[in-house]
Amino acid sequence: MGRLLDLLLVLVLSLLTCSLLAYVAALAFVLVALRGVVSEEHLREFLLSPLARLGPYLLFFLALIGLVGAIFKDLDLLIQMLLAFSLVILPSLVVAFPVSSCFLLACLAARYGRRTWPALVAFLPPAALSLYLVFTASSFISAYLLEGYTPFFLISSVAFSVGGCVRAPSA
Repeated sequence: MGRLLDLLLVLVLSLLTCSLLAYVAALAFVLVALRGVVSEEHLREFLLSPLARLGPYLLFFLALIGLVGAIFKDLDLLIQMLLAFSLVILPSLVVAFPVSSCFLLACLAARYGRRTWPALVAFLPPAALSLYLVFTASSFISAYLLEGYTPFFLISSVAFSVGGCVRAPSA
């Protein structure tokens, strides 16, 4: 049983890595398509906002896992928590990156109009590939884990995606 879980983890992490690479390629295509079309500030905001908005979630969960591992001083518990994080939370976070970037690109299109359409055409295929790979990974996970995984994955993906799209209130 442990060997099957190890293979599942390797498969899922490989798919998530490929998904993140497709997302980075989508960002690179947008960077090339929008350079000189939109202001540098708006381009920088498009590229960095998803990481700035979703990074704290990632750091929070990793810090929580490290804290629990340090409190209980149990390596097996730490490994199980990292496994649960990799199979449950990480796919939802990886979904949120292209979704929030797509929202930000739509905001740029609303501001700059037709000049941003080539960036949309360049962004959407690799972003769709990224989402396809994550949903493929989640289908492998849902076949192995409890049946409550899929609704949790969908709800947490929506929650993280909204978190990636919403700007924090300024003081």
